[in-house]
Amino acid sequence: MRLGKVLKRIAKADHYTVEKDTGLIHGKVNGYTLLVDMMHLGQQYDIIFHLTKDGQAPDRQELLLHLPKHKNLQNVRVEGNKVTYQARTAMLVQSTVDSLFEMVDLITRTLEELGYEEAA
Repeated sequence: MRLGKVLKRIAKADHYTVEKDTGLIHGKVNGYTLLVDMMHLGQQYDIIFHLTKDGQAPDRQELLLHLPKHKNLQNVRVEGNKVTYQARTAMLVQSTVDSLFEMVDLITRTLEELGYEEAA
């Protein structure tokens, strides 16, 4: 799968800005700012947020327990306020783009339900 084709399709969406030379995608969805790192697009890519809950760093166990159900969403890592969801690419360009949009929507809705806010 070619990264350029994926980025070109994502760039058409309203909520996303694409840096074609770096493979980074900036977005604001459901009130959350995120970064998608597709620089090493192959089997996996990262969806990154910077979050707090009640002034504290995110709880990985809580995020794992409430990991949205999506076939391409594999794991979540927490390092301080940085929360990284690991996603798997689909076989086709359009499927990868569609699943990214679906996963980000599911993730941001779950974060809102759990009471997470953007870190300052």
